[in-house]
Amino acid sequence: MKPGGYRWETVGERPDRGSTGFDLLIHAAVTVAAGVAVDSDRVAELEARVAEMELAVHRVYELEERLDFTEPTLTQARERESARLPGSPV
Repeated sequence: MKPGGYRWETVGERPDRGSTGFDLLIHAAVTVAAGVAVDSDRVAELEARVAEMELAVHRVYELEERLDFTEPTLTQARERESARLPGSPV
């Protein structure tokens, strides 16, 4: 091991310095702070994705309404067209 390097024997102790309770406290605080930053970024990302999905659901709903309107209109147009064709059953 190079000079100044640390080999952790047990959590909270360094062979060359003894107890590192303060170091562990600082490490824990930094880890939690980083976790909160990552979590808030993740939450923002998920909120954006949910908003996109809600928009997509709304668009699908609008398309369903258009389809519900268009289907009977097309059926009526086909029926009128087939009635005008020669040899079609009336």
